[in-house]
Amino acid sequence: MHRYRQDDFRPYVFRTDNYGDSWDLLTRDNGIPETHFVRVIREDPETRGLLYAGTEYGMYVSFDDGRHWQTLQRNLPVSPITDMRVHRVDLGGRRIIKKFWILDDLSPLRQLGAMEGDAEPFLFEPAGAVRARLSGGGPDGRPSGAIFYYYLPEEPSDVVALEVLDSTGEVLRIYTWEPEEGSDDDEGDADSAEPSSAGDEGAGLERSMEGDSIPAVAGLNRASWDLRIGRPDILDDAVIWGFTGGPQVVPGTYRVRLTAGDLSATRSFTVHPDPRLDLSEADQSAQYALMVEIRRALQETHEAVDRIREVRAQLEDRADRASETGYGDELPALADSVAADLTAIEETLTQTKSESNQDPLNFPPMLDNQLAYLYGYVGFSDGAPTAGASERFSDLRTELDTALERLEEVLAEGVARFSDTLSEREVPAVIVPEAGSSPD
Repeated sequence: MHRYRQDDFRPYVFRTDNYGDSWDLLTRDNGIPETHFVRVIREDPETRGLLYAGTEYGMYVSFDDGRHWQTLQRNLPVSPITDMRVHRVDLGGRRIIKKFWILDDLSPLRQLGAMEGDAEPFLFEPAGAVRARLSGGGPDGRPSGAIFYYYLPEEPSDVVALEVLDSTGEVLRIYTWEPEEGSDDDEGDADSAEPSSAGDEGAGLERSMEGDSIPAVAGLNRASWDLRIGRPDILDDAVIWGFTGGPQVVPGTYRVRLTAGDLSATRSFTVHPDPRLDLSEADQSAQYALMVEIRRALQETHEAVDRIREVRAQLEDRADRASETGYGDELPALADSVAADLTAIEETLTQTKSESNQDPLNFPPMLDNQLAYLYGYVGFSDGAPTAGASERFSDLRTELDTALERLEEVLAEGVARFSDTLSEREVPAVIVPEAGSSPD
């Protein structure tokens, strides 16, 4: 290690397989330059043949017990590496100027030997994740949650998808990459490959299962999952003070599935509980279950508002057109009566006066905001929900069910009455304006 003090700057790493009776030199014209003398060597504790060498000028790695070496420098400044330690899935190094450098998540390095060449996409088995609430991501700006690595031999020409599944096979989250429009792909294929959502009705809703974006470049790619299922579908113009993300899953076994071209590969991984907290499995399951129920209620609230707005717009449009073309002057009044009933229900579900993010200061929160506030209260606490939180949700659920029942009554009676009137007047499905009429 100290022969550089005698002007011998060659790298020396020796290995013995017989308890020191003989030694093999692992650093002779096989990747480490002749002047990069080695200061520290470490063997990976989990993967046989994986070695890390710290030299005077940076880091090197070998995947075959030192027969070949290659640089592992990445963003590490050129500097002497005097000590190293492999801790779980991370590699930490100490530089001579008393600085520390950490290569987080050695999972891809440990699994490179499992790749059969580099001509096919490959999904690496993820390291375990920790169910913890971290502000601003993980340490050093790393993404919190589970990190997925996948190799692509070239930039793909078709959709690439990562799906997170629970132990039963239910899809919890979808991440996708799609080729840019105007590429050489068949345009129809790109459209048909879009991930499906929970339904097509309600164009004003954000669809939580339409995949979040992931990278898809030639080589190694990294994506992360924040351990949350998809967010509820929320109206684009909704003004809400409260949490509208997805519930955080409970500790357990999960799977990630990569689909790229003809390849479909699945790997399992574990979500561990936060070691800083003393929480039972039952408490975390109760929290997740209530979060899912609130999420469903919040989504049902905005789906109902979306239906109300769609039906009301059709009522007003059909009545105005029918009246203008002589099919009955009473139709607008009938439409206004039904629309008023729909608006009354809408105003119990959401604050229709709010237009900016500061408007909740001026107008009282309606059902969606109250659900969102409770959603955040339950989700950003540790442990089982309080009795008060459960009781509050029960009250809000009752209010929502009452509003939804009233909505169905209006749709079944008022809208049906309007539709029957249109039929009696023999109003056509498509009203064609007379030739020469000018637009409004």
